[in-house]
Amino acid sequence: MLLFINNNLKQLKRQWLSLPLLLLFPFLLVGIIALLLFIALTPSAKAPVTIGIVDENQSEETKLLTNLLVDAPVIAEHISMKLVTREQAEEQLTNEIIRSYIIFPTNFTQTLYEGEPATLTIIANPAYKQDAALVKQVSDTIASYMNYAQANLSMINDTAHTMHMADDARRSLIQREFTAYFMLLFSREQFISTTTIENIATAKPLYYYATSIVFITALLWLLLLNQRLVNETPNSLQTRMRMFGVGITKPLLARLLVATSLAVVLSFGSSILAKLNSDLYWLPIDYVRVLLVLTLTLFIYASHLAILELVLPSTKLTLLAQVAYTLLIIAMSGALLPSSYLPFTLPFFTTEAFTQLVALILYERLYTNYLPLLLTLGISLAVCSVLLYRRERAA
Repeated sequence: MLLFINNNLKQLKRQWLSLPLLLLFPFLLVGIIALLLFIALTPSAKAPVTIGIVDENQSEETKLLTNLLVDAPVIAEHISMKLVTREQAEEQLTNEIIRSYIIFPTNFTQTLYEGEPATLTIIANPAYKQDAALVKQVSDTIASYMNYAQANLSMINDTAHTMHMADDARRSLIQREFTAYFMLLFSREQFISTTTIENIATAKPLYYYATSIVFITALLWLLLLNQRLVNETPNSLQTRMRMFGVGITKPLLARLLVATSLAVVLSFGSSILAKLNSDLYWLPIDYVRVLLVLTLTLFIYASHLAILELVLPSTKLTLLAQVAYTLLIIAMSGALLPSSYLPFTLPFFTTEAFTQLVALILYERLYTNYLPLLLTLGISLAVCSVLLYRRERAA
C-alpha cells in the first residue's frame, strides 16, 4: 500500500500549480456564504416597546404611581412608558406608536383601600403577541405589589377607624404607606424577572462562523482531494491492475488515507491561523483536542465516502451521491445555520463534531467527549471492511 500512497503523493505534486486554486475555492465559497449569514443573523438594535398609561382615577395615589412608572430610570430593558388619555391611547395603538396601554380605572384607589378586588385593564395590539406578553408581565408585577400593599393598607385603614382617627390623618397615613410600598417596588434592582438565553451564533458571530468555515472547508477539501485522485486513475489503469491481481482495497485505502491526512493538516493549520488572529485563549491541550476532533471527523467522513463508492455502480453516480451526502451533513451540522434555526435535525456525526468544536473553542470547555465519534468511526470502518471483503470476493 506504500507504493500506492507514494504514487498518490506524486500525482498531487504534479498539480502544484492548480492544486492551491482548487483548495482555495471552497475556502472562499464558504467564507462568502458565512459572511452573508453573519449579516443576516446579526440582531439589529430593537426600539423599546412603548406602553401607554391611562389614569382614569386621577387620585393623588394613582398620579404618584403613574409618574413613578413613567419617570423610573429602568423599568425593564426595551420598555418605555408614557402618560396618555383614553382617546390618545386608542389613536396611538391604532397607529402603532404604542404597543399596548394599561388603564387605572375610576375609584381604583378607593377600591384598593376598602379591600375589594382592584382591576387593571390591558389593551394590546394583537399583531405583537410577544410584546403583549411582556406588557402582561409588567402589569402582573404591579398587581402582585398591589395585592401585597392592599392587605396592609386595609389593615391600617380598619385600625384607624377603630381608633377613631381623624379622616385627614387617616388618609395621610395610608398615603404614606401606599407611597412606601411602591417606592419599594421601584427600588428593586429588577422590576421584572428576566432570563437570558445566549445564542452563540449571534453572541459571538465572528468566532462562530470562523469555526464554521474551518469545519466545512475541511470536509470539502477531503471531497475535492479524493475526487482529484480518482480522476488521476483512469479506468484503463484500474483494469490493468485487476489483470495483475491487484484488488481495490489497497488503492482505495491509500487514496483516502492521503486525501484525509492532507485535509487534517490543512484544516488544523487553518484553525491555528484563525486562533492567532483572535483573542481566544487556548491551553496547550486544546490544540490536541481540536486536532483529535478534526481527525476523527474527517476519517469518519472518508469511510462514508468509501461506503458510497463501494455500494454504487458508476463513478458519476458515486460523485453525485457523495456531493449530496456532503451537503446534507453540512446542513445538519449546525455550522451554516445553528440547529435552532432549522425546521428539523438529523443526528449525523457532523452535528456532534461541530458541537464539540464550538464547546471547546467558544465556550472554552475543559473536556471533550470523544466517545460518540469513536463509536461512529468504529461502526463505519466495520461496514466499510465488510463491503470491501464482498467486493474483493466478487472480483
